[in-house]
Amino acid sequence: MGTLAYSLRDFLRLSAYLLSHPQLRILGLNALEHQNSGYSAPPIFEAVIELRLDPHLSDSQIRKLAKMMAREYPNVRDETEVEFKIDLIGEEPKPSVVSKSPSLRLSSDNEVNSVTVKKDRIFLSRLAPYCGWGEFFDRFSFVLKSISKEYKSRNVKRLGLRYRNRIDIPIDEAVPVLHYEDYLSAHITLPEVLDPLGFYTWRIDKPFEELGLRAMVASETVPPEIPKTGAFLLDIDVYFSPNISFGKVDFSERLLEMRNLKNRIFESVITDKARANFH
Repeated sequence: MGTLAYSLRDFLRLSAYLLSHPQLRILGLNALEHQNSGYSAPPIFEAVIELRLDPHLSDSQIRKLAKMMAREYPNVRDETEVEFKIDLIGEEPKPSVVSKSPSLRLSSDNEVNSVTVKKDRIFLSRLAPYCGWGEFFDRFSFVLKSISKEYKSRNVKRLGLRYRNRIDIPIDEAVPVLHYEDYLSAHITLPEVLDPLGFYTWRIDKPFEELGLRAMVASETVPPEIPKTGAFLLDIDVYFSPNISFGKVDFSERLLEMRNLKNRIFESVITDKARANFH
C-alpha cells in the first residue's frame, strides 16, 4: 500500500479551498474542526479577529461601513471616545475637546456576534456559545467583503486571532483552595511561604519566526460565577504585523496558520484534568 505525504502548506491550501467552497466546507471544514478539538463543551467565552489598518478612516467612512453591514448586524451603538480638557484659569471652568476617536459597535439581534469599527481598526467578536471555525470565518469573510472597497488602498498593520477561555473547576468545600497548576502546564513555581495563593496573573510573549507570527498567552484567576467552583482565564492572542497592502494579504491562509498555532498552544498548556471539564 502506498503512502501519501502532505506538507503543512498543502494542508493549509486544502483548508483554504474548503473555506471558499461552502458545499465542501460542510463535509470538510466542520470535520476538521471536530477532529481538532473533540470537546462538546469548549471553554471559549469570546473569539476575536482583529484587523488594524493605515491610514485611518474618517467618520463618514465608518458610518458608511456600518450601513453596508446592517443586514447581518442591524443594531448600532455609538461608542465614540472623547477626551476633554478643562481650563480652571479664570472665573468659570472652560471645557474643550482635546481628541475624538469615533467608534461604532454593530451587533446581531441576539448580541452574540458583533463588529466594532474604529478609525484605525475593525474587529469581529463571537461570544459563547462558540459557533465553530466554519461559521466564525464565514462572518469574517462577510466583513472583508463589506470593507474591501474602503480598505483596498490601505496597509494591514496587524491581523490578530484571539481566543479567551474561561475554565471553571470544582473546589472541595473542606479545603477551598484552587490548585490551578493541576489544570495548566504553564504556571508559576512558588516557595512554600507563598503557596497556596489567592490570585495570580502571568503573561508570555513569544515569536514564531518560522511562521512569521507572534503569540501572547496570558492567564489569571477571576471571580467564580458558579457556586462551589474556582475560575481562571487562558487568553491566547496570535498575530502578525505585515505592513503590506490589504489586497496582498491571503486572509484565509494566514488565519488558518494562526488558528493551527493557537490550537497547538492551547493543547500544550492545558492538562488532562482540564480536558475532562470540556466534555
